[in-house]
Amino acid sequence: VKKLILEYTKISDSPGSGTWTPSGVPAVHYSTEEQVVGTWMNKPLYQRTFTLSSATVDKSNSVSIPNDLENIKRVFLCDSSVYDVTDNRYYPLPYRRKTTSEDLFISLMRLSSETVSIQIVTNQSSSYILQDIAVTIRYTKTTD
Repeated sequence: VKKLILEYTKISDSPGSGTWTPSGVPAVHYSTEEQVVGTWMNKPLYQRTFTLSSATVDKSNSVSIPNDLENIKRVFLCDSSVYDVTDNRYYPLPYRRKTTSEDLFISLMRLSSETVSIQIVTNQSSSYILQDIAVTIRYTKTTD
């Protein structure tokens, strides 16, 4: 039996007010501010969420998520969700449209030895119109 964990926000919630703790584990608060959420090999493990209100992406046009990440050593987790205007649904990335086998996914490309670019990429020629884009990554830094 597989478990499905659904995480979401409510309009009535204020940032940092969450008290929900699944199975006694401390709640993780998603934030646009960098926060330490654990350790990796005795080094701090950071987490940060980046958002973009809307974008249109097609095969010839990937969309970059603005970020100011620096000193990135290793990325461990990339969580993301988007609202697809065409389907009128929220999706986690990556996802594949079942009827057309079109993929939409997140790519983290290393720009230099310590910076990354966060992009939404697709293999289709028609356009995706996306809203409420959120990408959360966990990473270690070269400075630790």
